[in-house]
Amino acid sequence: MELINTVLAVLVKFIEHIITVMGPFGISLLMAIESCNIPLPSEAILPFAGYIVSKGEMNFHVAAWAGAFGCVLGSIPSYYLGYFGGRKFIEKYGKYFLISHKDLDDADKWVEKYGDWAFFICRMLPVIRTFISLPAGILRARKRIFFTQPAFNNTSHNAITVLVFPEPVAITNNAFLLFFSSKLLQTALIAAS
Repeated sequence: MELINTVLAVLVKFIEHIITVMGPFGISLLMAIESCNIPLPSEAILPFAGYIVSKGEMNFHVAAWAGAFGCVLGSIPSYYLGYFGGRKFIEKYGKYFLISHKDLDDADKWVEKYGDWAFFICRMLPVIRTFISLPAGILRARKRIFFTQPAFNNTSHNAITVLVFPEPVAITNNAFLLFFSSKLLQTALIAAS
Protein backbone atom coordinates (compact mmCIF):
# COMPACT_ATOMS: atom_id res chain seq x y z
CA MET A 1 0.00 0.00 0.00
CA GLU A 2 2.90 2.31 0.76
CA LEU A 3 4.19 1.90 -2.81
CA ILE A 4 0.80 2.88 -4.27
CA ASN A 5 0.65 5.98 -2.06
CA THR A 6 4.18 6.94 -3.12
CA VAL A 7 3.37 6.51 -6.83
CA LEU A 8 0.15 8.51 -6.46
CA ALA A 9 1.95 11.28 -4.59
CA VAL A 10 4.56 11.57 -7.36
CA LEU A 11 1.84 11.51 -10.02
CA VAL A 12 -0.13 14.28 -8.30
CA LYS A 13 3.00 16.42 -7.91
CA PHE A 14 3.76 15.93 -11.62
CA ILE A 15 0.21 16.98 -12.55
CA GLU A 16 0.34 20.02 -10.26
CA HIS A 17 3.69 21.06 -11.78
CA ILE A 18 2.48 20.74 -15.39
CA ILE A 19 -0.71 22.74 -14.73
CA THR A 20 1.13 25.38 -12.69
CA VAL A 21 3.77 25.89 -15.40
CA MET A 22 1.61 25.48 -18.52
CA GLY A 23 -1.84 26.61 -17.32
CA PRO A 24 -4.71 25.64 -19.66
CA PHE A 25 -2.24 24.11 -22.13
CA GLY A 26 -1.08 21.82 -19.34
CA ILE A 27 -4.66 20.73 -18.66
CA SER A 28 -5.14 20.02 -22.38
CA LEU A 29 -1.87 18.09 -22.56
CA LEU A 30 -2.65 15.95 -19.52
CA MET A 31 -6.22 15.25 -20.65
CA ALA A 32 -4.90 14.32 -24.12
CA ILE A 33 -2.53 11.84 -22.51
CA GLU A 34 -5.48 10.33 -20.63
CA SER A 35 -7.47 9.94 -23.85
CA CYS A 36 -4.54 8.24 -25.63
CA ASN A 37 -4.90 4.97 -23.69
CA ILE A 38 -2.43 6.10 -21.05
CA PRO A 39 -4.05 5.82 -17.62
CA LEU A 40 -3.45 9.31 -16.30
CA PRO A 41 -6.81 9.85 -14.60
CA SER A 42 -8.78 13.04 -14.99
CA GLU A 43 -9.76 12.43 -11.37
CA ALA A 44 -6.19 13.49 -10.53
CA ILE A 45 -5.96 16.31 -13.11
CA LEU A 46 -9.22 18.21 -12.74
CA PRO A 47 -9.31 18.63 -8.95
CA PHE A 48 -6.08 20.62 -9.14
CA ALA A 49 -7.57 22.68 -11.99
CA GLY A 50 -10.56 23.33 -9.69
CA TYR A 51 -8.20 24.51 -6.99
CA ILE A 52 -6.46 26.89 -9.42
CA VAL A 53 -9.88 28.21 -10.51
CA SER A 54 -10.99 28.72 -6.88
CA LYS A 55 -7.85 30.80 -6.26
CA GLY A 56 -8.77 33.02 -9.21
CA GLU A 57 -5.68 32.05 -11.22
CA MET A 58 -7.67 30.53 -14.08
CA ASN A 59 -11.12 31.05 -15.52
CA PHE A 60 -13.60 28.24 -14.82
CA HIS A 61 -14.71 28.01 -18.48
CA VAL A 62 -11.13 27.98 -19.73
CA ALA A 63 -10.27 25.08 -17.41
CA ALA A 64 -13.32 23.05 -18.51
CA TRP A 65 -12.80 23.72 -22.23
CA ALA A 66 -9.05 23.06 -22.02
CA GLY A 67 -9.80 19.63 -20.59
CA ALA A 68 -12.41 18.90 -23.27
CA PHE A 69 -10.04 20.00 -26.04
CA GLY A 70 -7.35 17.71 -24.66
CA CYS A 71 -9.79 14.79 -24.57
CA VAL A 72 -10.73 15.28 -28.22
CA LEU A 73 -7.10 15.70 -29.23
CA GLY A 74 -6.01 12.58 -27.37
CA SER A 75 -8.84 10.48 -28.81
CA ILE A 76 -7.72 11.02 -32.40
CA PRO A 77 -4.53 8.88 -32.48
CA SER A 78 -6.13 6.14 -30.42
CA TYR A 79 -9.20 6.01 -32.68
CA TYR A 80 -7.12 5.85 -35.85
CA LEU A 81 -4.84 3.19 -34.39
CA GLY A 82 -7.91 1.02 -33.96
CA TYR A 83 -9.44 2.13 -37.26
CA PHE A 84 -6.48 1.33 -39.48
CA GLY A 85 -4.84 -1.61 -37.75
CA GLY A 86 -6.74 -2.70 -34.72
CA ARG A 87 -9.27 -5.06 -36.23
CA LYS A 88 -6.68 -7.03 -38.21
CA PHE A 89 -4.48 -7.19 -35.14
CA ILE A 90 -7.35 -8.43 -32.94
CA GLU A 91 -8.44 -10.98 -35.54
CA LYS A 92 -4.89 -12.35 -35.72
CA TYR A 93 -3.71 -12.06 -32.11
CA GLY A 94 -6.95 -11.62 -30.15
CA LYS A 95 -6.80 -15.15 -28.79
CA TYR A 96 -3.79 -14.09 -26.71
CA PHE A 97 -5.95 -11.36 -25.14
CA LEU A 98 -8.94 -13.70 -24.72
CA ILE A 99 -10.84 -12.00 -27.58
CA SER A 100 -12.42 -14.38 -30.09
CA HIS A 101 -13.94 -13.76 -33.52
CA LYS A 102 -17.31 -14.28 -31.86
CA ASP A 103 -16.49 -11.47 -29.43
CA LEU A 104 -15.78 -9.15 -32.36
CA ASP A 105 -19.05 -10.18 -34.03
CA ASP A 106 -20.93 -9.56 -30.78
CA ALA A 107 -19.29 -6.14 -30.46
CA ASP A 108 -20.32 -5.30 -34.04
CA LYS A 109 -23.92 -6.24 -33.23
CA TRP A 110 -23.77 -4.18 -30.05
CA VAL A 111 -22.63 -1.13 -32.01
CA GLU A 112 -25.34 -1.70 -34.62
CA LYS A 113 -27.96 -1.85 -31.87
CA TYR A 114 -26.78 0.99 -29.61
CA GLY A 115 -24.46 2.93 -31.92
CA ASP A 116 -23.31 6.38 -30.97
CA TRP A 117 -25.11 6.36 -27.61
CA ALA A 118 -23.00 3.43 -26.46
CA PHE A 119 -19.77 5.33 -27.03
CA PHE A 120 -21.27 8.46 -25.47
CA ILE A 121 -22.12 6.56 -22.28
CA CYS A 122 -18.71 4.85 -22.24
CA ARG A 123 -17.06 8.29 -22.23
CA MET A 124 -18.66 8.96 -18.84
CA LEU A 125 -17.30 5.86 -17.12
CA PRO A 126 -13.99 6.13 -15.27
CA VAL A 127 -11.23 3.90 -16.69
CA ILE A 128 -13.36 2.94 -19.72
CA ARG A 129 -13.29 6.56 -20.93
CA THR A 130 -9.50 6.33 -21.15
CA PHE A 131 -9.59 3.36 -23.51
CA ILE A 132 -12.86 3.70 -25.48
CA SER A 133 -11.28 5.40 -28.51
CA LEU A 134 -9.35 2.28 -29.52
CA PRO A 135 -12.40 -0.04 -29.64
CA ALA A 136 -14.39 2.77 -31.27
CA GLY A 137 -11.86 2.78 -34.09
CA ILE A 138 -11.84 -1.00 -34.33
CA LEU A 139 -15.66 -1.03 -34.46
CA ARG A 140 -15.74 1.87 -36.98
CA ALA A 141 -17.69 4.38 -34.92
CA ARG A 142 -18.82 7.33 -37.02
CA LYS A 143 -15.91 9.76 -36.86
CA ARG A 144 -17.78 13.05 -36.93
CA ILE A 145 -20.06 12.07 -34.08
CA PHE A 146 -17.39 10.23 -32.11
CA PHE A 147 -15.08 13.25 -32.12
CA THR A 148 -17.91 15.68 -31.39
CA GLN A 149 -19.21 13.74 -28.39
CA PRO A 150 -16.23 14.45 -26.14
CA ALA A 151 -16.65 18.18 -26.64
CA PHE A 152 -20.04 17.99 -24.90
CA ASN A 153 -19.50 15.04 -22.60
CA ASN A 154 -16.06 16.00 -21.35
CA THR A 155 -16.95 19.66 -20.95
CA SER A 156 -19.77 18.70 -18.59
CA HIS A 157 -17.54 16.13 -16.83
CA ASN A 158 -14.74 18.67 -16.49
CA ALA A 159 -17.02 21.48 -15.33
CA ILE A 160 -18.66 19.35 -12.66
CA THR A 161 -15.33 17.94 -11.45
CA VAL A 162 -13.73 21.39 -11.34
CA LEU A 163 -16.72 22.68 -9.33
CA VAL A 164 -16.77 19.71 -6.93
CA PHE A 165 -13.09 20.10 -6.03
CA PRO A 166 -12.44 23.77 -5.20
CA GLU A 167 -9.85 22.77 -2.59
CA PRO A 168 -6.88 20.45 -2.92
CA VAL A 169 -7.98 17.01 -1.74
CA ALA A 170 -6.13 13.96 -0.62
CA ILE A 171 -6.80 10.85 -2.64
CA THR A 172 -9.26 9.26 -0.24
CA ASN A 173 -12.52 7.39 -0.32
CA ASN A 174 -14.37 10.66 0.38
CA ALA A 175 -12.78 12.31 -2.67
CA PHE A 176 -13.87 9.42 -4.87
CA LEU A 177 -17.39 9.50 -3.38
CA LEU A 178 -17.59 13.18 -4.28
CA PHE A 179 -16.35 12.39 -7.78
CA PHE A 180 -18.88 9.61 -8.37
CA SER A 181 -21.64 11.86 -7.01
CA SER A 182 -20.60 14.39 -9.65
CA LYS A 183 -20.88 11.65 -12.31
CA LEU A 184 -24.43 10.89 -11.16
CA LEU A 185 -25.27 14.59 -11.42
CA GLN A 186 -23.75 14.72 -14.90
CA THR A 187 -25.76 11.69 -16.00
CA ALA A 188 -28.97 13.21 -14.62
CA LEU A 189 -28.31 16.50 -16.43
CA ILE A 190 -27.69 14.71 -19.71
CA ALA A 191 -30.81 12.57 -19.31
CA ALA A 192 -32.91 15.63 -18.52
CA SER A 193 -31.75 17.53 -21.61
